[in-house]
Amino acid sequence: MIFIFMLILLYSLMIKDFLNPLCVFVSPFTCSYLTYYIYYYRIMNIDQLNKNTYILFLLGIISFVIGYCYMSIFYSSNIASRDIGNKPPRLNQKLFSTRHLKYKFLVEVFILIGLIGFCINIVQAINFALNGPGDIFFNLRYSATVLDKRYYGSYLLLFLHVSTIMLIIYRKYWNVSFRLIFFLSFIWGVSFTFTLARTEMLLCMIAISGSWYLSQKYIYKSKTNYKPFILMGILFLAGFFVVATVTNKVRGNLVNTFMVYLGYPIISFDKYIVDNPSVGNGSIVLYPLIKILSIIYKNLNFSTPGGILIPPGVPNVFSAIQGPYIDFGKYGVVFVFFLLGIVYRIIYAQVRKGNIWFMIYYCFILFPLVMSFFEYTFSFGHVFF
Repeated sequence: MIFIFMLILLYSLMIKDFLNPLCVFVSPFTCSYLTYYIYYYRIMNIDQLNKNTYILFLLGIISFVIGYCYMSIFYSSNIASRDIGNKPPRLNQKLFSTRHLKYKFLVEVFILIGLIGFCINIVQAINFALNGPGDIFFNLRYSATVLDKRYYGSYLLLFLHVSTIMLIIYRKYWNVSFRLIFFLSFIWGVSFTFTLARTEMLLCMIAISGSWYLSQKYIYKSKTNYKPFILMGILFLAGFFVVATVTNKVRGNLVNTFMVYLGYPIISFDKYIVDNPSVGNGSIVLYPLIKILSIIYKNLNFSTPGGILIPPGVPNVFSAIQGPYIDFGKYGVVFVFFLLGIVYRIIYAQVRKGNIWFMIYYCFILFPLVMSFFEYTFSFGHVFF
């Protein structure tokens, strides 16, 4: 895994782009493995992982890389779109500006819709926070995770998310003020407090910093600025520890809490998932399709994974390998990640050309790549929105 990471890091340095799908996918996995090996295996003396766990994780990573490289070869031979040695195609800046000016009004409407959704969620959040068995923060988290309460304004908030990304990308052409971008980003970031889910906070930060980086590099052709990533990293760590504290999720100390988040998914997979292949019947990987079919056909009965018992209090996240492995076994791991590698290469080829719609979409689907070390999120709603 380390060797693969070093090769991808070299590739990223050659193309001068660290937001390419290979780097974004493999880097978190590498950090997670190193956390397990150094902190848990060497320092905490946890038992070594089953060899099948190593094989499955390598299969997933290598399959993604092969799928990505296969499509890269296709582009090189048939579309002449190489990553190394060629600069991204130059855009007709004037044409780009006038062509997309018509969307400015639509973005303004989307912002209004999103703010309405935010207000609806505030009203619901106040109700949930004041009616529960604990303090305000406990009640918010309890209502989301235990009671499974839904925020009706969340679907409207998606319009604000997309509008924020568009304003960041068009900031120079539309003369968007930094104050407006900051305000909308703040609203988006604050909305994670409705459920106190740190993954929602991370989605916000990844999409915002990614849109700034990609537009700077492939639309405005300016020098890459890594300050947004540094700032977002600091804010995420601060938010991570604050949420862990107010929800009583601190495991021993703050350092150990972060290590659990980063390094324990591979351990949980080894303990509870590796011996349960092909028991999900596609309920994880094919969840969006199953959800649609269940709406169309009311009597549809589709079984979900059973027989996997997770003790209370144990981290119940198992990395992205879990999804295809539980559904289809090791062959599912190979096929699903090979296909994901192909899809991400197709999308990113358009991002490098400055395609605005693919760039917006890529900013959102960066999140499943980053979270691959943690859980399978490629079936989440924002991927298909």
